[in-house]
Amino acid sequence: MSVDVATQARARLRLLGGFQLLGADGTPIQLTSRRARGLLALVYLEGDAGVARDRVCGLLWSDRPEDQARASLRQCLFELKAALGDLADEVMEVGREQLIARPDWLDSDVAQVRRALAARGEEDYAALSSLLSRGPLLEGLEIPGLFEDWLDQTRAALEASIAAEVVSCLDRLEAQGRWDKARSLADAYHRRDPLNEAVAAAAIRAELASGQPAAAQRRFQAMKRLLFEDLGVAPGAVLTRALAQPSQSPESRTSSSAPAGAAADSRPVLAVLAFDNLSGDPQMAYLSDGVSEEIQQTVAQGADLKVIARSSSFQFRGPEKAVREVAAQLQATHLLDGSVRHNGARVRISAQLVQCDGEIILWADSFDGELDDIFALQERIARSVAQALRATLSTPTP
Repeated sequence: MSVDVATQARARLRLLGGFQLLGADGTPIQLTSRRARGLLALVYLEGDAGVARDRVCGLLWSDRPEDQARASLRQCLFELKAALGDLADEVMEVGREQLIARPDWLDSDVAQVRRALAARGEEDYAALSSLLSRGPLLEGLEIPGLFEDWLDQTRAALEASIAAEVVSCLDRLEAQGRWDKARSLADAYHRRDPLNEAVAAAAIRAELASGQPAAAQRRFQAMKRLLFEDLGVAPGAVLTRALAQPSQSPESRTSSSAPAGAAADSRPVLAVLAFDNLSGDPQMAYLSDGVSEEIQQTVAQGADLKVIARSSSFQFRGPEKAVREVAAQLQATHLLDGSVRHNGARVRISAQLVQCDGEIILWADSFDGELDDIFALQERIARSVAQALRATLSTPTP
């Protein structure tokens, strides 16, 4: 389905960049309250299952007593109904305990991006450039309290999902030999996430296949500088291999877990994956991602090994973390994965280091602490894990 084809939607949300609510004809529908805008975005992004009123109150009015929060929710719902008029009941189902957005009547630019990435028409690829150039999810919508944590978590999950879909779309274009489209899509996405090595690698392969080796070299050098300046890391194997072996198809790129140039550089290549949130509390996802990122940055400083950039390794989550698949996609020799659990104010973070060849666990440990100071806890665990990893992985000095 083309992103420009009219749907059944009676109203549309612009969620990428600043929030905007539009009628089916594109006429802006004004919502003056920040929390009314946050409410509509929250219910829509939570999906078909909807969201409980208690959860909405806890996220949007975490600083108020329960009765005041529920009263404020009723006021926001009244504002939405007044703004939407006859469309209100079609756009959102308001139950006594549950609020559910109706995606068949309420469309968004997030849904448009996903439709365009899944489709194969020329108009879809052209529309992606404009859609991907928009800012982060709900940019500028500042609501103090737990809503900010929810937004950080939702934003990270959305960006990871879009990145994975872009990479999948690029693989499809490469398999078809549509190099101009692949490079155009990679350029459009890099305006959104300039540090994504998998996307840069696809653009490099497209430029080489199109007979533009100088452009490929310039792109590689630009990525190398950017990765060092922003993250303090060197390009990962997925990027260097694209420059060294431009003629490979997506299938042959995943046929081996050993990095290109291993004979010339025997240092381990480590991928730190996003830790799993096993706490049962979605709000703890920011801690699991934070611990993973702290570990990655700490290990990368001074260790005699290569660390794959976060933008590449954090694409793999949940069931997509199979060692062989991740190792093949990222050309990593070792993976660091883990999980986060918490019970009340106590938190336990477990980590394990896996050697991809043979899927051998080389090291594993658990760390316990309090949630009183989350950032201090992340830093302490990152230092402990980094020290253990350096001892396990670093190449001995001759």
